[in-house]
Amino acid sequence: MRRRRVVIGLVGLAGLALAGAAVLAWSDPPRPGLSGFEQVQPGMTHAEVYATVGGPPGDYTDMGFTHAIPPEGTEFWVANDGLLTVTYGADGRVAQAVAEPYAFSSRAFFWHRLLARLGL
Repeated sequence: MRRRRVVIGLVGLAGLALAGAAVLAWSDPPRPGLSGFEQVQPGMTHAEVYATVGGPPGDYTDMGFTHAIPPEGTEFWVANDGLLTVTYGADGRVAQAVAEPYAFSSRAFFWHRLLARLGL
C-alpha cells in the first residue's frame, strides 16, 4: 500500500513538472509592440530607440509582414499590434517617430503559431 502511494505521488509530481515545462515552452518571450513604439520620442539616439522598443528594426509579427525597404535615414518596426516608423535627422537622433496601431487577425496567428510550434 505504501509503495502504491509513493508511485502515485511520483507520477503526480512528474505530471506537474511536465505541465510546467509545457507552459514555459509555449509562452512567448517579450518582444517589441505598440506600447514600446509609443514611447519613442524625438531626440533619442539609435541605441535609445532600440532599448525602448526592445530590439532592432524588423518584423516581429507571428506571420511575417511584407514591407518596402525604408529610405535612407528611416527604420521600420512591425509587431502584431502596431507599426513604428522612425526618421533620423542629420545628427543621428530621432526627428520623427510615428507609432500606429495595426490589428492582424488573431485567428490566423493562432493557427500559424500552432503549426510553427509543431514544426509544420
